[in-house]
Amino acid sequence: MSRVTILGGGIGGVEAAIALRQKKLDVELVSDRDYLFVYPLAIWIPTGEKSLEQVRISLAEIAERHGFTLTIDKVSGLSAADRSFTLEKGGRRSDFDYLIVAFGAGKMPHKGKEHVLSICGPPLESLELKKRLDDLIARGHGSIAVGFGGNPKDSSAVRGGPGFEFLLNLDHRLRKLGPRNRFTL
Repeated sequence: MSRVTILGGGIGGVEAAIALRQKKLDVELVSDRDYLFVYPLAIWIPTGEKSLEQVRISLAEIAERHGFTLTIDKVSGLSAADRSFTLEKGGRRSDFDYLIVAFGAGKMPHKGKEHVLSICGPPLESLELKKRLDDLIARGHGSIAVGFGGNPKDSSAVRGGPGFEFLLNLDHRLRKLGPRNRFTL
């Protein structure tokens, strides 16, 4: 039986693992976290409608249900030359017939990014957004800016959906709590 290793525990990696198990292949999924994060639901975390626990799914439960092996470890290197990858804890590995790299698209850390939190960022960033919003709401007034990304080579390629949704959720929360008129959005 062919052995397939998938690097990345996001939706692409998990879907690949499930599909390949349905083909009766021996599948191992390697992820640096023990849960699948449902990114579209992240817009509800900072405003308190959902918790991180409510928008993540246990990879162990998915692996058990679909019959693939799960390894929790961080990939620290890939080598096409010797068909291997390296894990922080597990070391160098080449014990696979096929390797799928499903890390997803990360954001480039542009200058100034260290001062910005993104609703589309890593899961823990939504928790930091919640903390800062809670602190601002406790203060009772303030200004909150929500930016929208785009492609400088294509002005029609603006990604604003999650930002708009987050902004609407924030407006709703402030109205529900009462201090909406003391905040500039």
